[in-house]
Amino acid sequence: GCAWAQSWQSLGLPRFRVSLPVLTEDIWNREILSIVEQHLSRLMVPRDTLDLEVPETALLGERPKARDAVALMQAIGISVTLVDFGLGLLSLPQLQRLLPSRVKIHKSFVRHVAEDRERSAIARSVIALAHTLGLTVIADGILGEQDLQFFKWESCDIGQGDLLARPWSWSSASARP
Repeated sequence: GCAWAQSWQSLGLPRFRVSLPVLTEDIWNREILSIVEQHLSRLMVPRDTLDLEVPETALLGERPKARDAVALMQAIGISVTLVDFGLGLLSLPQLQRLLPSRVKIHKSFVRHVAEDRERSAIARSVIALAHTLGLTVIADGILGEQDLQFFKWESCDIGQGDLLARPWSWSSASARP
């Protein structure tokens, strides 16, 4: 992902953020963080280009290193997005202690939000909570115009979903720069 960002930036395209899912709970290992930082330096990609998407499960339990790792990543410019927010068992004090850069509202709370009072109440509450903590909010899985409008009205920061842009795989991108 970062190599693509470097290629596109070398073509003079505007800067953007690349979000990469973290598929291991070992992200809190300092060696892995060091490798990520070295990779960014080698590619000469600005650190704020990278966003690591971390599931709630990687932050649960007694993980005293989690806050340190999040703070370290943020200190060097890498943002951290807590994905699938609302599905896990992350408590509010844990969220406050960890303070990721962004939270991504899970699709189950996004799809058909305009038609469902309970979903809209949850989405509205998550947006308000995240904004109060100074976090950016992403609505994941927007499929319809009504849902898009709901998140615009509620001042959600970023929307993702098939309505906005169809997903593409890295293999289909191999013909691109």
